[in-house]
Amino acid sequence: MKSNNALGLVVSDLHFGQKRINETDDSAIRFYSKLAKEYIQKLDAIVEANERVHLFLLGDILEGEGIFPTQAHDALAINQQTELALSFFGDLFDYLGTMSHHIHVYPIKGNHGRVGKYSAEETNWDTVFYKHLELAHTEPAFHNVYNDWHLCVIEDWMFLLMHGDCIPMYFQIPDYGIRTRMMNWVSSIGPFDAFLLGHFHHLKLMHYNGIYCLLNGCARWNDFSVKKMGMAPSTAQWCFGIGPDSPVTWTHAITLENEHLRTPDTGVNQVFRGSTVALEVSTNPNNYYP
Repeated sequence: MKSNNALGLVVSDLHFGQKRINETDDSAIRFYSKLAKEYIQKLDAIVEANERVHLFLLGDILEGEGIFPTQAHDALAINQQTELALSFFGDLFDYLGTMSHHIHVYPIKGNHGRVGKYSAEETNWDTVFYKHLELAHTEPAFHNVYNDWHLCVIEDWMFLLMHGDCIPMYFQIPDYGIRTRMMNWVSSIGPFDAFLLGHFHHLKLMHYNGIYCLLNGCARWNDFSVKKMGMAPSTAQWCFGIGPDSPVTWTHAITLENEHLRTPDTGVNQVFRGSTVALEVSTNPNNYYP
């Protein structure tokens, strides 16, 4: 059991409403409907009551629409995305309320929330969802930024929060871009002790020049990071401790999907468990999620 002065939860890239190739609406809805129970059970197994909980929502909570040409065929309708996400966070807030009476939410918008390339930057489905979520709950306390980035004090430590889509990749790997931007932002934005971001669907803990960096994963397997970086996605979310001696005292990855995934091209299953990939014959080729 992990205990500390404060608990940090990084939640990003859940992409509520995202469907895999040839996946039915019902299959996608079944997966997202079970997501809160999966997350809460695994969180409850590793943490105990904390004085304060800091929930970092780092964007791409909804799959959105109009981000790429075929998205209308690869995602649930935006109202279904919103309903599934509201249910998830309603259950999560109820659970966190049993753990702490001091819960703080820091919302950052992602690139999938963009309505279109001709729309204003502020027109973002993540922003609309965050406001809806805040209005639906008197608790927890929302720190209304809704920006592309936020520099804030958390437990006497300075945290930089960002979705991450503004960070360039070199040789299709984000690590160098993250490191160089971190070092530049220390001078241009201001010094910070920890950097939290998502976007790349790749879970990683880094430590550069005394600064902790937590790169967050996603909710379910998809081909974004495979196509962009050649790496299987990390279907997991960070939770970590925040203490008086360090902004990151411990870390734990909450895995959200360990399921059998049929690849349409090969007709075999890929079983993803963390970074381990195994292949086996498909026993249920017509359904992604049981």
